[in-house]
Amino acid sequence: YKLTLDAPPQPGELVTTNNQRSTFINVLPGGLSVLYLEGALRVEQRFIRRALDASPDIQVDYVRIDAQRPETRPGDLAERLRPGRYQVIILGDLDSTAFTEAEMNQLADSVRRGTGLIMLGGFHSFAPGGYATTPLAQVLPVGMDRFARQQFDAPIRQDAHLAGPLQMMPTPLGLGHFALLLSADRRANQAAWSKLPPLEGANKFTRSRLAPGAIELAAAGDSPLLVAHTYGAGRVMAFAGDSTWRWWMHGHDTEHKRFWRQIILWLAKMDESIEGNVWIRIERRQFAPAERIDFTVGAQAATGEPLKGATFQTRLLTPDGKAQPLDLVRQDAEMHGAIRDAKTPGDYAIEVTATFDGQPLGSARARFLVLQQDLE
Repeated sequence: YKLTLDAPPQPGELVTTNNQRSTFINVLPGGLSVLYLEGALRVEQRFIRRALDASPDIQVDYVRIDAQRPETRPGDLAERLRPGRYQVIILGDLDSTAFTEAEMNQLADSVRRGTGLIMLGGFHSFAPGGYATTPLAQVLPVGMDRFARQQFDAPIRQDAHLAGPLQMMPTPLGLGHFALLLSADRRANQAAWSKLPPLEGANKFTRSRLAPGAIELAAAGDSPLLVAHTYGAGRVMAFAGDSTWRWWMHGHDTEHKRFWRQIILWLAKMDESIEGNVWIRIERRQFAPAERIDFTVGAQAATGEPLKGATFQTRLLTPDGKAQPLDLVRQDAEMHGAIRDAKTPGDYAIEVTATFDGQPLGSARARFLVLQQDLE
């Protein structure tokens, strides 16, 4: 879309060519909408949001609710929880009393109809958060003890949590699961996980109380950390940890971003999509006539991993509707190009079409403006 700001000419104004400025807004196909509900001000939520924000096709709506302060509840919470509003919902360290009974039933129904759900570890998650006596007890893949309730302003229950450090490692089944693929090679994937810093702690899950059909994807020794199953048409995960931010802080931001992106894609049932993400990057959208315009194109798999073997066909669309091919130079997994002869003011567009192993990946389009020369 093109967004234009136009200032009407004023009496006595001699030059009006600078009265208008435009820019462009990209609407991406196949985007994911994620609702992140959090109760505590903690580091983990900030890094998860940063990881997901790095994916241009994932839109995260973050809402913090203080269960002890009803005025922090958004008035449209029930509407946000209805089926189809979001593809994935993340529940952070949020006590069950933050929801009304109707809202909790609405959330369970949304999952049953296909919404993905993940609950993260925390002092008021799972059993400590009182979810054992709510409709989510049937939705989540881990059993919960209703007597393990964490009361507000009471000492933290040590029997409901595991003390760190906890080295999170995929189980034999988890090594090949989409959500935990830090490398396509099984041995390299295991090695990548062994290099990640340990978690500071986690909620305590018991293997004997996992839901029938639940899959244990990751653990720390004998303690399950990541468990998944399906509920109706929806996919559900229970993640006991709350300190994956430590990965990022110790130089493993790429692994952190990939892990959380793949978690969301799996929950949204997009793990089997073969459609790649073809992109064009231009640093600016406004240029002077004949100014050099540098751009970069590339393609990514659904996991966010660059497709180094992709091939690209690129062309420039000029204001008069003509098209001319553009040459690209490969640099690692990306292709770089430059435009030097865009002299005519007006709207231009760069179009790229990508293929991989002979199969079409998709296309992308980026627009820019060459401005009217303004001597003022």
